[in-house]
Amino acid sequence: MKEFLAYESNASRSELIIRMLYALFIEIVLGIYAILASFCLCLQWLGILFLGRRSESLTNVLIGYCEFFIQIIPYTYLLTDERPGVMPKELKVFLDNKEYLSFEKNASRLELIVRIFYSIPLFIVLFLFGIAASIVIVIQWLCILFTSGRNEDLNDFLKSFVKYQIQIISYVNFVTDERPDILPKDIDVSLKFEFDKAETNTSGDIIKTTPPISIITKNRHIAIGIIFYFLFFVIIYLVFLYMYILMIFAMSM
Repeated sequence: MKEFLAYESNASRSELIIRMLYALFIEIVLGIYAILASFCLCLQWLGILFLGRRSESLTNVLIGYCEFFIQIIPYTYLLTDERPGVMPKELKVFLDNKEYLSFEKNASRLELIVRIFYSIPLFIVLFLFGIAASIVIVIQWLCILFTSGRNEDLNDFLKSFVKYQIQIISYVNFVTDERPDILPKDIDVSLKFEFDKAETNTSGDIIKTTPPISIITKNRHIAIGIIFYFLFFVIIYLVFLYMYILMIFAMSM
């Protein structure tokens, strides 16, 4: 299990520049994933309303979105120089040693209504917290630029903000009906990346892995990958179509 959000005092100045470009790319991928997740969110809402339970396939997509968000957020918030993968990875998230983001079949119809009102104070706190975090990110960026190191107090503040986002993400995405605390609280977060039937040596290092045996997991990532590429080419097509229309319009003037 990998410790999450561990303090890294040393930081690379060159990574500040690389991060601007790399973070832009992964944010685009996250944005495309968010479009897919929003459709699944609407379908999940209807499923809970009429059936009183969650769809496992829709939940898997929503969990995948949450997992990818958790993977990239430490890098984008200057908490680490370790670059996350461009595509989502299969992992398990643990809060206070309790597994997080797991499938819960039964869902409360009443909670659909309660969630609307309960999410308001959550988003207010998140918004105010985010304003302060954006200022701290700028200061931390300057610290790294001039000292080649992270300020621990600023790092702890950003870590608290990230933990708060992680606490509320499953509730607002209909993954669970368990309400998070409105105010931030300190929790232990750890990640466990999935290696199916991995063989390890005496030190616990992985020396051999076998292909994934989970058909559901494998198909989920294949489907998401196909959708990513499909949406990417659709966006590129629409951009070129828009440019073509502008060119025709300009020539007709």
